[in-house]
Amino acid sequence: MHGAPHWTSTELDQVALAILLAWRLGVAGCLDHDPYPVMVRAAAQFLIREGPLTQLDRWEDLGGLSPSTLAACIAALIASAEFAGDAGEHIAAAHLRAVADYWNDRVETWCSTAAGQYLRLAGDPDRRPTEGAVAPEFLELVRYGLRRPKDDRILKSLESVDARLKKTLPGGPSWRRYVGDRYGEHDDGSPWDGDGTGRLWPVLTAERVRHFFSMGLPAAELVRTMESFAGPGLMLSEQIWDGPDIPARGLYTGRANGSAAPLGWAHAEYLQLLAMVALAGFPDIVLPARRRYTEVPPQEPAFVWSHKHQITKLLAGRRFKVQLPRPGSVHFSFDGWTTFEDVEALDTTLGSWVADVPTHKLTPGETFAWTAHYGTGWEGINYSVTVV
Repeated sequence: MHGAPHWTSTELDQVALAILLAWRLGVAGCLDHDPYPVMVRAAAQFLIREGPLTQLDRWEDLGGLSPSTLAACIAALIASAEFAGDAGEHIAAAHLRAVADYWNDRVETWCSTAAGQYLRLAGDPDRRPTEGAVAPEFLELVRYGLRRPKDDRILKSLESVDARLKKTLPGGPSWRRYVGDRYGEHDDGSPWDGDGTGRLWPVLTAERVRHFFSMGLPAAELVRTMESFAGPGLMLSEQIWDGPDIPARGLYTGRANGSAAPLGWAHAEYLQLLAMVALAGFPDIVLPARRRYTEVPPQEPAFVWSHKHQITKLLAGRRFKVQLPRPGSVHFSFDGWTTFEDVEALDTTLGSWVADVPTHKLTPGETFAWTAHYGTGWEGINYSVTVV
């Protein structure tokens, strides 16, 4: 009413999706200019500078390490690297791939339990989560080609999602967003007032249709399920009512509740489903990402430290890249500063400079220390990282 913004934080996937749109337009031959110099490059710079934690995930109420956000960002960085390569910026392309490789390699450690259950959000890049909200966010890893549809971790996590979030309605199944969701009408049908019970989202049915189809399973019935959720004017709403009918409040099982309608996101997913079934293809897959992450043996990429991502643990055998915000060097020691070395940070041409610290020969339990030196002097902080 008064024009003041409600959300003031940044969703990293919103930045990534702009890159992916440019990529898809290019694949379709629909670009009338090169988007790399003005848009794609700047967006990719933002991702590597601000990620991998997002201030808000796709549900816009919490932030952290989100498998859905990471999936979009990793795919976008690979697409950006393709744009950079086409522009002759091969150093930039190499760094974009290095960051994407690192994030992709760490998704499971950051966002799933030791038992393999993906979670909605985690917050500590140095420690595997032991608990968190079960949610289907991880399906975005399949959407962009970063994981195979029948990956054991994906299928195992889906079992938990179905056990805790799935509900079958007269028109077919749908899913809630995550365990503990409080955004939706109260059980008596009274409106959400900052608290309530999370309801079913048609858009999540669409995501499951995509996964069914990607595994070679019949998908048409689930497409019809999504159509059954349409309300007046064939509009798909944000949520549908999954409780008993309450005619006095206009709530009927399997029909739109009091949430936003039409929800453009749900309609877009529905149109994509129709195109997917008609073309027997998956337009969201970023082919260079799929080739890099699911069609070759897993790699062991370097860890990438940045000021927004100050990790303190490093896997044994891995190299360590320090991403600096301006020209400088990294001054490091493997023996508590008895001896030390310096390595110059190389210009990635992306507004960041990267120094490679040769940590691959360190053994578990060893700790190394380092600091940065710029043209204006020392950073004034010593950082330490432990090999695990």
